Amino acid sequence: MRYLIVFTALISLAACTAPQTALNEANDLKKNIYQSSGEVKDWFLTPPPKNERVPVASTYCYHVFQDVLCYRQPMPGYEDRLVAYQGTSAEAPPPAMMQPLSTQESDMSKQPANRVANAQPVFVQIPADVKDTTQEQQDKSQLPAPAADTAHETLPDPALAPQL
Repeated sequence: MRYLIVFTALISLAACTAPQTALNEANDLKKNIYQSSGEVKDWFLTPPPKNERVPVASTYCYHVFQDVLCYRQPMPGYEDRLVAYQGTSAEAPPPAMMQPLSTQESDMSKQPANRVANAQPVFVQIPADVKDTTQEQQDKSQLPAPAADTAHETLPDPALAPQL
């Protein structure tokens, strides 16, 4: 079909121009067809370029509160929070497994009765009585005593406070 169209085009050109010009046009057309068919053949027969794989660093991502944090190595004890992992040399972390609680043998020295029996005194001797130094300081400075006790200050009634 294609050759028929080319042949028809050549005949129409030959009728319009001189025979030598028509022959040159036909040769040019033939040369263009061979070149384009060769390029198309090369397109289909050329293998695709090889993509070099770029190494990806190992990353392990875990749920932490409402965020996801990523680390370069697996975090022990966070297996149940694992979101994803990736990397060229990333190994799958161990699966999350429920582990039974260790059975603690009761330490007899920590029983209430033994704790009281083994108690050590905190003080070496009974501390001396604490003196009330406020009266002595007032006497030395000879200032009048405060009118009201500031430790027990009465606050104004909030119901009577002015509104802002």
